[in-house]
Amino acid sequence: MRLLSVSTLSRIRRNTALILIGAALLSACERREDPQPVPPDPANHTYPSDFSATGLITLKAGQYSEPAAPDSASLIAVELIISAVGDLNGDGRADAAAILVTNAGGSGSFYELAVVIAHGQGEEKVSVVLLGDRTPVTQLSIRDEKVIVELRTRGPDDPMAVTTRTERRQYIWRNDQLVRSQLAPAD
Repeated sequence: MRLLSVSTLSRIRRNTALILIGAALLSACERREDPQPVPPDPANHTYPSDFSATGLITLKAGQYSEPAAPDSASLIAVELIISAVGDLNGDGRADAAAILVTNAGGSGSFYELAVVIAHGQGEEKVSVVLLGDRTPVTQLSIRDEKVIVELRTRGPDDPMAVTTRTERRQYIWRNDQLVRSQLAPAD
């Protein structure tokens, strides 16, 4: 049986420690898959708005309100009524679409389609298009990089308070904005 000298044991311990430290550093440097990013939350987001005095609204839990005019009892109220998540621009990230309804103190209920496009590092692009006045939305989805909206509209001779037709609209994301791409009646 051969005994090891103290200096040899010291070298073995030092080399073992270096190997363990190197292994720990290598494992820390391993390439790890980024977790799937969280899709944008349309119920807690800021959107451009032609109805707001500032030109922007910030939803909190899907709601927003502000006075219709200084010292006015009337309110501009915005509510998110339906939302959908899916990849709208083909980058593999989840984007969001939402239907916002604005009541500006009069008889109208203005329906808008808003999209939030997720970009890298938490950046987002937002686009909003007016769908119509008193045109209730019945369905919203994102499929095949398209937003599909089904809503109730009026015929040419219908009064404003009556919606007699179902209409399906399709929107796509092009050049950093939402663009209507097709109109297909659902009736």
